[in-house]
Amino acid sequence: MLIKTVLGATSADRRIRNKANKYLDTMEEEMAKAFQKARDLGELPNDADPKHLARQYQSDVTALKIEAHRGVEEQVLMVSAEERATSYENMRVD
Repeated sequence: MLIKTVLGATSADRRIRNKANKYLDTMEEEMAKAFQKARDLGELPNDADPKHLARQYQSDVTALKIEAHRGVEEQVLMVSAEERATSYENMRVD
């Protein structure tokens, strides 16, 4: 719903769009904290950039939401989600 709000808001809907953007920014900040914690715990490489990973993760989630909204088959979405999850899992330092 947030993505639809951000994409569909006109200049007259600036306040609504700004609130939606602020919420998305807050979500991204929280994700960055989680990636930072994982890096601090040694679960991610030292050169992993938490802010970049958070933005990428949010982009991945947004893309999946758009595909779901478009009516892409559930099995196709599942494969795509698994591929994205695997890419993050592969960053993990053991």
